[in-house]
Amino acid sequence: MHNDSPRPRLRRSLVEEIADLDQELLDLLARRSRLVAKTRRPKKEGSGTDEVNNEKKIRLAWERTTTRFSGDQRMLRQLFSLLQELDLTYKKEEETRTDFNLAPQQKPVAVNIAGPGCSRQARIWTALCAAAGAAARISNVVVNDRVIDLVKALNQSGARLSWEADTVISKEGPGLDFADKVIFAGDDTFNAYLLAFMALPHTGMVKFTGGHQLKLADLTPMRHFLPSLGARVAHMVPKSNGLPLRLESAGMLPDSITVPAELPEEGLTALLLAAPSWGINVRINLGASPHAQAVLQEVLPALKACGADIQHAGDELSVLPGLPSVPENLRLDIDPLLAAYILALPAFAQGRVQLQGRWNSAVPGTADATALLRAAGLSAQQQESGVSCAPAGQCDLQQMAAHNGLAGVPQALRPLALAVAAHCAATGGSCTLPGLGNALQNDIVFREGADGFITRLGLDVQEDTLVRPDGKPQMPAPWTCPDAWWAMAYALAAFKRPYSAGLRLTNPGVVTDLMPSFWLLYNGLPDPDMKRKLKEPTDGDKPARRRIITG
Repeated sequence: MHNDSPRPRLRRSLVEEIADLDQELLDLLARRSRLVAKTRRPKKEGSGTDEVNNEKKIRLAWERTTTRFSGDQRMLRQLFSLLQELDLTYKKEEETRTDFNLAPQQKPVAVNIAGPGCSRQARIWTALCAAAGAAARISNVVVNDRVIDLVKALNQSGARLSWEADTVISKEGPGLDFADKVIFAGDDTFNAYLLAFMALPHTGMVKFTGGHQLKLADLTPMRHFLPSLGARVAHMVPKSNGLPLRLESAGMLPDSITVPAELPEEGLTALLLAAPSWGINVRINLGASPHAQAVLQEVLPALKACGADIQHAGDELSVLPGLPSVPENLRLDIDPLLAAYILALPAFAQGRVQLQGRWNSAVPGTADATALLRAAGLSAQQQESGVSCAPAGQCDLQQMAAHNGLAGVPQALRPLALAVAAHCAATGGSCTLPGLGNALQNDIVFREGADGFITRLGLDVQEDTLVRPDGKPQMPAPWTCPDAWWAMAYALAAFKRPYSAGLRLTNPGVVTDLMPSFWLLYNGLPDPDMKRKLKEPTDGDKPARRRIITG
């Protein structure tokens, strides 16, 4: 007998339903992105739109809608800012099949190259040269986005800066003038503080714009501090704490300043660097700042090398105006954060790495990088000609517990620490990284990258321990990593790949924003030749279509 009754529908799992919703959300976001782009077309001769008014209307409509929902209103405001910056389009069919294979040669490395110059120092010296209007050459510079953004911003303010290969060149000039300028600060908080404090002696108004990171940044400490310096900040997006903002300065700075405890480390560094260019005698009380000692260790040598008249007694710093003797030829120390990813290579591939240059303990992050490398079982020896690393024992990340575990590691080095732990787990079956469980639970920034990283390496997490499960792992999907640090860590993890085809990365171009020469080094392993002509860096996350393979 034939049964015409309808078949019962298969019940979909919650995961499948969420995946379907995500697809619908992405379709809607792509449509929204197209419409937002139309609202930003330039208005010419009656065509186009009024971008500023449209932005305000869209935001007001969003805020009216969000009042219908409970939840974190601050997060909803941040979500709106993210949506406004989102550029989401459908890929062409051939683009959807593009990925980048990370398959380094399984041979001991023999790296002997110049160490990457310190990005922070590059910007410190660039700012001092611009403030003094001095002629100088800064060599061994990693000319990344942070450096380029600062150079361009200072040039908008009257500096005469340029770059050529790994050198930033400053030509003699009249100094800086920020009044009535619109300046793009890039996407780095240190750059934003530096430009703001350098603008204070210039009477008038300056507008700072920036990338999406600075649009979401919390610059509340700057806003609270500047009124005591004769200036004020107005955020141009309602209820925003980031860029864009207007800085209005009376050009009349006080002769005595007390630094508040809430001013972050990059803000204090920027303040001390800018002070000699203010044209007044100023006393700065650092007693409330938890960052004073570290910042003074970094900044005072640079200021004194420029001939700045500075007296330091107790919690007080006395600064006289002027930078009379900026050195003409400057060579940067090795950047400990970038260098750590190169020096760690023997932990993944055996062999030895030698970086030429000065490994300076006064550079922030040097002690952290050294401690992590030694916990990874490497020698990390400082030498007169630079620093070297080679295997010196077993990996023992447990010793990091004495320094607050993963929580005591700078954010930029946490992907490297996880990569070392993953390598040890893949080799020995498990590896404990103190503080991993807490970081995955409470550190949103770390978890954003760590979840995808751990999953694609086929590992499980049990509290602070990475565990290699039994059985053959499945080939993971290509990974779009959150930033350059995670991409470099993923490239190192590929040395112990559980997949014959290697790990795959969709956005290798993100690394060139931080260290343009990284893929040249990686592709040249085990014995890279850094003298080959470097290809032009790609725009954003859209690199030229080439496979990143070393073997």
